[in-house]
Amino acid sequence: MGALIGGMIVLVIGRFFASPLLARRHYRKYKAIQQDLAVELAENGIRFFAPTGEVIVTWDQIYKWRQNATFVLIYPMPRLFHIIPCSVVAQGFDLQALTDALVAHVGKPE
Repeated sequence: MGALIGGMIVLVIGRFFASPLLARRHYRKYKAIQQDLAVELAENGIRFFAPTGEVIVTWDQIYKWRQNATFVLIYPMPRLFHIIPCSVVAQGFDLQALTDALVAHVGKPE
């Protein structure tokens, strides 16, 4: 019983305290992630580009996707995702076209 309680305590500490602290630390140290990133809907997938380079995530490379009122998350792997803020609509990006394309090529959001 003590091992079960200890395991749960370690899980809670890791999930709610250590992970956010490490994420903030990595963000501060990794300067490339702080650059502006642009997104564009392409025929074969989604194109992300920044001053340091670009990548096209093709539809068959997308594992799953999620959406809420603030973000669209594109998962090429179970624990790796690209974040597209819903505020890009104000900059002229057609977010509805993206979500329609994701439903057509990948399936419904999870």
